[in-house]
Formats: sequence, structure tokens, C-alpha cells
Amino acid sequence: MSGACKLALLDGVTPNPRYKRYQENVNDKEFADEAAVFSFLAAQGWEVLPYGNEDRNRYFLKRRAQ
Repeated sequence: MSGACKLALLDGVTPNPRYKRYQENVNDKEFADEAAVFSFLAAQGWEVLPYGNEDRNRYFLKRRAQ
């Protein structure tokens, strides 16, 4: 895979025709690859679970118990 990955967030409740991308310093944060996104989310306290078809790159985020 070439190019950068971006993290798009959708809460499933708020009606939003566009995905909200994770931003830092008003710019979309870019990750080297999907593994870097997973590492970032894990460091933020999220458990990443597959959601639906693996080909669609969709995941369910669950806050880890503290």
C-alpha cells in the first residue's frame, strides 16, 4: 500500500453526510499505514474490533476498561 492513511470517525448517531477526519493543528492527521492508525488508537485507550466486511476497512472502537 502506498500513500498515507487518514482516520475517519463516525459516531453512528449524529447525522453527518461527510466523515469527520481526525485532525491535529487543523490539518488531517496522516499515518504511514493502517497499523500506525491502530497503534495510535490503542495508545489513546481504544480497543479496535473488526466491523462487517474486512474489505471495507471499518472498525468498531470500544473504550478499554480502566
